[in-house]
Amino acid sequence: MSKLMRQVREFAETQGFTLNQDVRVKEEYEGAEHLVELLLLQVEKKLEDVRRDLTEVVGCDLRIDRVHLIVEELGELVHGLAMRDVVETADGVADLAYVVTGTAAAFGLPLDALCDEVHASNMSKDVGGHKPAKGERYFKPDIRRVLESAMVLRTQR
Repeated sequence: MSKLMRQVREFAETQGFTLNQDVRVKEEYEGAEHLVELLLLQVEKKLEDVRRDLTEVVGCDLRIDRVHLIVEELGELVHGLAMRDVVETADGVADLAYVVTGTAAAFGLPLDALCDEVHASNMSKDVGGHKPAKGERYFKPDIRRVLESAMVLRTQR
């Protein structure tokens, strides 16, 4: 298990979130099942529109190229979720993680250190039911400090 996966599990356990749960809709949301599938299909369609628009300008700028890849893989993930296809969902998650990691590498971003900083910030949140609360212990992740300590902070244009 990767360090990031361990951190995500630690945060979920601290907050009382359930991971590896059955993908079926919980009993209290039975009426929302159709709505969830409809929303996922709408998101999939919108992502396809964005991907198609970006295709026209791919190759002119690294930022556009990376966003194009991310949108494409996110679309595949949403499609897998909408179709309740665990293989397509797993493929989408893996592809998206790979492309996001590639984006960090393309821009020289210290992904492990950034994830550590976000994890520390998340762990400072109070347990808050469906969404963790930003209580007195909370601190915002200091992304600038992480980038400066890795000597990669530069002006983006």
